Amino acid sequence: MSPTGLGLNLNAIFTDGYGGTVTYSNPTSSNPEVATVAIVSGILSVVKVSSGSTTVTFDVADSHGVKKTITYYLRG
Repeated sequence: MSPTGLGLNLNAIFTDGYGGTVTYSNPTSSNPEVATVAIVSGILSVVKVSSGSTTVTFDVADSHGVKKTITYYLRG
């Protein structure tokens, strides 16, 4: 199976209401045999490796120290 992927512009989803910087870190796939993930310049890239399901997580932080872990469940 050839890999297919998608890119999600996180900067269009997450903003700091006070005009500060938002950063993204620690992208993880719970099942890298199904999908791999990376974040580059605010773009979350998910590449399907094989059929199955996985949980994708990453951290979002603003310049005021607020940090959240975001989780997506993917199946394909």
